[in-house]
Amino acid sequence: MSTQPGPVSLPESPPALEPFVDPDTAANYIHTTRRHLLGMSREGLILAHSLDPQAKKKDWRFLLSELHAYPRHRKGLLPPAP
Repeated sequence: MSTQPGPVSLPESPPALEPFVDPDTAANYIHTTRRHLLGMSREGLILAHSLDPQAKKKDWRFLLSELHAYPRHRKGLLPPAP
């Protein structure tokens, strides 16, 4: 019988948080205009996150990972989000 301790498992580090980007950066990422991007977010075609949900005039931010999924979703390669 061995008296040596078994392998020690280290706790996993938390996943890095993805930074939000402004509409100009997001529009550049998907190769469209800022105005078109904001229109798509108003229509619910892409996900957008309001900095202040209570504000009358919204200041939107986007996650590039969500925008990355948009073209594949539009072409039917991804199922619609629940």
